[in-house]
Amino acid sequence: MHDLDRIEASILRHGFKNPPKLDELLGVVEGHGRILALHRMWSRGDNPPSGVEEWMVPVITGNDSETVWEGMAYAIDHNNTTLADLVEPSELWDDRYDAVLELLSTHDNLPVTAFSDDEGVIVRVKHTDDSGADLFDMVAHNGWVRC
Repeated sequence: MHDLDRIEASILRHGFKNPPKLDELLGVVEGHGRILALHRMWSRGDNPPSGVEEWMVPVITGNDSETVWEGMAYAIDHNNTTLADLVEPSELWDDRYDAVLELLSTHDNLPVTAFSDDEGVIVRVKHTDDSGADLFDMVAHNGWVRC
């Protein structure tokens, strides 16, 4: 799903400027790709890029959603609105999107970017890297993630 090569190239060129967000109800809802790219760089033994000290990066934490359903709808909207003017977001996702939309609709929390012909997205509330480490578990209690 994430183009880690491009994310890494952007971080190397511009520095790390956009911290991930950890919603305490859902896990990481923004920044999966950035965390994975940084983790990959760290695993290779690269030096930390600009904006990253000692391979620790800030993480925005908290709970902005009253329910898990509201948080899931936000996560979908956050990802879809980034792409909405360029492509039809539903074309980028896999076939589990319909199940997520159906679940959210039963809780009256459809994302504003969901359309009746949408198919193919699932926001992975808990995403794992190649080593199987859960990104939620990588976030330290002090609001930083160890890459």
